[in-house]
Amino acid sequence: MLQIMSKKFDRFARAAFKTVTKEHGTEVPAIWTPSDGSEPHSGSVLFNDPTALFTIDQVAFEETDAWMEYYEGAFPGLAELAVGEPREIVEVEGAEYYVSMVKRLYDGKTYKAYLIPK
Repeated sequence: MLQIMSKKFDRFARAAFKTVTKEHGTEVPAIWTPSDGSEPHSGSVLFNDPTALFTIDQVAFEETDAWMEYYEGAFPGLAELAVGEPREIVEVEGAEYYVSMVKRLYDGKTYKAYLIPK
């Protein structure tokens, strides 16, 4: 029974991530070529462009940090390799970024990668 509920929860979590990404952010393709020489990975990410001006409730503010959120399985191994000196590189919307750190978020299956322009 627990395994059935777990699979059901995973389906709902994945659907919720996709909905939030489409409704509240900029869903864009990203490509990561691992520094260890393994095959590149690509996937859709929720991308925060630090150069864009955002408006929430008619209040404008400028975000200063670049980051991308992705769901488990999109970039396997990125969180493990993005430790220490930034050497992992992702390409988002034609621009390259170093990955400075990856954190697992609230649900344990969503990851947030902090980016530094290359």
